[in-house]
Amino acid sequence: MIKKELYYRPLNQLTDKELRQLFPGGCNYLKKFIEKYGKYSIATFPDSTPIYPLPEGTDLNEAYLLGIIAGKQSRIPKNKLVILFGQPACGKSYLIRLVVSLKDRSIDEIKELIADSIISDEEAKSIKELVDNLVIVPKKTTRPARENEQLDNPEIKVGLPEEEVKACDITYEYSGNLYGISRKDIDNALLEGDALMIINNIDAINRLYERYKNNLMPVYIFRVSDEKKWNQQMEEAGRSLTEIYMRESTLHDINRINNQIEILKQDVVLNFEGIKNNTKSLLLRLKQIVDKTREDIERD
Repeated sequence: MIKKELYYRPLNQLTDKELRQLFPGGCNYLKKFIEKYGKYSIATFPDSTPIYPLPEGTDLNEAYLLGIIAGKQSRIPKNKLVILFGQPACGKSYLIRLVVSLKDRSIDEIKELIADSIISDEEAKSIKELVDNLVIVPKKTTRPARENEQLDNPEIKVGLPEEEVKACDITYEYSGNLYGISRKDIDNALLEGDALMIINNIDAINRLYERYKNNLMPVYIFRVSDEKKWNQQMEEAGRSLTEIYMRESTLHDINRINNQIEILKQDVVLNFEGIKNNTKSLLLRLKQIVDKTREDIERD
């Protein structure tokens, strides 16, 4: 089995053993080929499909290696851009914090940390595969930090100058503050694994869809909660009356979101009451959704 990261690393950064995996049989020309094309990875290689019949003067060794790359490009396991969206207080941020807390942990540590339910070694292994492959992409915003909010919040960089947020590729306003999304941050994350971020703005998701149509995976987190209890949760979280009002309008919009944007007709992560008592189910369900559309890793 070829490791997924080999498809995304530049050819000139691969070891001889890794190159033999990608180019079984290879040829003596491979070193010269890498000197010419080494800055590219298999995933980022320009259109390499040889044209037949081959034009006169074509280097047959180069044509052979380009043919191998063209064949592998069609079988690259695609990393996903996972967008979490849903009503305020449904658990989007909780899920991000959960991923951070479990990332790079051993199977035994994961079983110990998810102490709210019985978890098998196989389930712990699946959860480890999920969280270790997720790369959180933070948004940027001019919004000041809230009371008791972590300044190193993995999902968002707060209190930034307006000029820095405006420099982002995608921007939108919410509750009087400017938010920004960097495509460079997303691209870098996709080189490492599945990118994960929270976006509750329909226009922003549509713009991401234009660029990441083959990678985008919106995941709607749904939570049943009555409005009175929801308002109480907002007050306990220290939200201002203005922010509660803005989030309340978002609450109603999000409940109708599948009728407003066609690309979001996806699976749902059900984030029900008492979700903290069902951590295992939530993570395994998310892994099932992410894996559902992933292409099979190439096997030799």
